[in-house]
Amino acid sequence: MKALPEHPCSECGTTAPRSKRLPEGGGLCRPCYNASRREECSNCHRSRTPSARTSDGAALCGHCARPKRDCAGCGRVDHVTAVVDGDDYCKRCHKAPVRACGHCGQERPIAARSQNGSTDLCKSCYQTTDAECVVCHLARPVHTTTWPIGPVCTGCYRRVLRTPNTCPTCDQVKALIGFSETGERICGPCAGATRDYVCATCGAAGDQHFERTCIRCSVTLSVRQLLSSATGTIPVPLTELPPRLHSGAGPTRPCGGCSSPSRKPSCRPSARRPRSPMPASMLAHRGRPDITSGRS
Repeated sequence: MKALPEHPCSECGTTAPRSKRLPEGGGLCRPCYNASRREECSNCHRSRTPSARTSDGAALCGHCARPKRDCAGCGRVDHVTAVVDGDDYCKRCHKAPVRACGHCGQERPIAARSQNGSTDLCKSCYQTTDAECVVCHLARPVHTTTWPIGPVCTGCYRRVLRTPNTCPTCDQVKALIGFSETGERICGPCAGATRDYVCATCGAAGDQHFERTCIRCSVTLSVRQLLSSATGTIPVPLTELPPRLHSGAGPTRPCGGCSSPSRKPSCRPSARRPRSPMPASMLAHRGRPDITSGRS
């Protein structure tokens, strides 16, 4: 298949295939073209590229435009992921079709479908593009390239979101995903991005599970949907469960005692019990095979 010709984008200057020609000359690349088409969704009020429109012409984003129907597997009312033999299935119940991977040849669920001359790839064979991460400066698989600071690997992506800090420009606690003109780390809106990683429910900044929803509020939302899926309302004996889980849920942050994320109290340096020095008598016995321990 012949590759599409690349041209400089009139908006960002990136050399890429042209997605839209401009009347005054030039054109837009795919990201800039999508950004120019953004509208406020009439349902969730987020700025997104319209995926569908209502009968009166109001825009609907891709999430809100997806239909919600009874799942044939679990019976819950949720977004339809696939229709199999006339039955609707949600994301939890739908199993991806298994095909032969074009790289390893094994029958596995396909993670990347064949397109533009490439073959189907399973999850084990699918690899993202390697590039130098702007945070750790190591060549690693890229997790995102949409942040103003540039390409970021998976580890640094999670670390930045889990450790929000005060932005020196707006003086608000947010995820610092951009650079200022002086080289300081600043938040997304101050760097010109639309994403601020601030929860629309509680206002907390940091890692999110659902769109514009922090981990705590995502837990509460999931529990409410689960408990009210049968009748539409939460049973009276379980009304206190969502707020209790909300108070106990939280983002996993890197602990002070090691480099891995952990919330275990035993992993904190203050909770570690100092090791008592070994008695001199035991030190004298070390290295002597003729002396055995008194334990049987």
